[in-house]
Amino acid sequence: LPADGSVFAMAGLYEFWRDRTLPDDHPRAWWVTCSVITTEAETSPLAVAPAEGPYALADIHPRMPLMLTPDRWDAWLDPARTDVDGLRELLAPPPAGLMRAYPVSTAVSNVRNNGPELLKELEGPEEGTLF
Repeated sequence: LPADGSVFAMAGLYEFWRDRTLPDDHPRAWWVTCSVITTEAETSPLAVAPAEGPYALADIHPRMPLMLTPDRWDAWLDPARTDVDGLRELLAPPPAGLMRAYPVSTAVSNVRNNGPELLKELEGPEEGTLF
């Protein structure tokens, strides 16, 4: 999360596509696909990190979503922008020290889980079970 508690956005792409094998009035005639753009995880120190680590996002996972700082949101979302090189310039890593890390439940590892409780900071490591 951003160390100051603010919101951040992840760079992503979406597309609508038509399944031409289905009739126009079929509920699955149109699909929406989306993706999150990822990049190599930052090795710069986190703004706030637990004493026992991790000390950088790369200590948690080798990849990270490419985050867009608020000053880039309008440019990234502008449908009139078609200059690939100009858009590519927006895909720069966020400033060093912007993020903080803290322990959360292992429930975040399951894509079926969703909700604000997944962001709750744990006091210490979560105890696991064998079965």
